[in-house]
Amino acid sequence: MPVSGKTKICAIIGDPVEHTMSPAMQNAAFKKIGLDYLYIPFSVKLENLAKAVAGLRALNVIGFNVTIPHKIAVLKLLDSLDPLAEKIGAVNTVINTGGKLRGYNTDAEGFCRALQENGIDPEGKNVTILGAGGASRAISYILAEKGARLTIINRQAQLERAENIAAMIKEKPENYRKSAGIQPSCRRPPDVAILVNATSVGMSPRTGKARSRLVR
Repeated sequence: MPVSGKTKICAIIGDPVEHTMSPAMQNAAFKKIGLDYLYIPFSVKLENLAKAVAGLRALNVIGFNVTIPHKIAVLKLLDSLDPLAEKIGAVNTVINTGGKLRGYNTDAEGFCRALQENGIDPEGKNVTILGAGGASRAISYILAEKGARLTIINRQAQLERAENIAAMIKEKPENYRKSAGIQPSCRRPPDVAILVNATSVGMSPRTGKARSRLVR
């Protein structure tokens, strides 16, 4: 479908975004269902996030996805949050309605659906999550709700971020009482049933290159 003055723009912002398959998937979906939409990736440094979000608002971009490393930092730039996104404390989807930006989190539901489709029930299982960013917050939240026993591993220098996620879940009684336990760590636990990589390690184009050693 050709681009015109009526074409509505969607986007994804992050750093990096060169690896993302979202434009190919989203634009193929728009074409399939006949929507005059165009989905564009924008590489945005953290120091430019506020300007970028203001620009997307001003340009009337109807919605945008948020990826590493902006899922938490973007919260303060939005007008409102979906209840689940507010509980998790991270956003990966933003809808622009008349200049008002509302944040949502689909990471939690998407991760849970992937487990279900593969016949995996996390209840009572030892689950280790690598990383303590926005994706980790969402996945930790939903796994605690499903009754998993969680270990969130992050680098020693940034262990506080893992501790913050653990504290967030413990502050939500409806989740924590279902969970079999949660702890932050900088070391691999002995028994792991499910391992989740919520870091940028291995991300294209740096496949096979670890930026830091997380697990010892």
